Amino acid sequence: MKQWGGPFPQIIHPKKESLIMGPTERQKEILRWFLTNPERIRQMRNNSGFFIIGGHMVVLKNGEEIEIIEFFRKEGFVNNLIVDGYSVGIKEESEQYREAIHFFKINTYDIPF
Repeated sequence: MKQWGGPFPQIIHPKKESLIMGPTERQKEILRWFLTNPERIRQMRNNSGFFIIGGHMVVLKNGEEIEIIEFFRKEGFVNNLIVDGYSVGIKEESEQYREAIHFFKINTYDIPF
């Protein structure tokens, strides 16, 4: 298993053996903003998380306009990143669906072991 020093905890994804950095404070702040602005997100069935469909433009504080999924990518949101109890998944555009970023709730279970 790879070891890497840094300011944030790292997770080695077992299937891909790639290094995934832990979330930054800015990523947590971005996630919290979207959670407090429910008109900007769409809830998944069974309240298992939420998603944001691509193709929409956002205007940043500095006046820059950027496509929403590109914004998330630029901010370091990648597949399997875990931020405040959510796992990130980016679905590429297909013939049936537009590109989207999904935030899946991570459930915790008590087990008797």
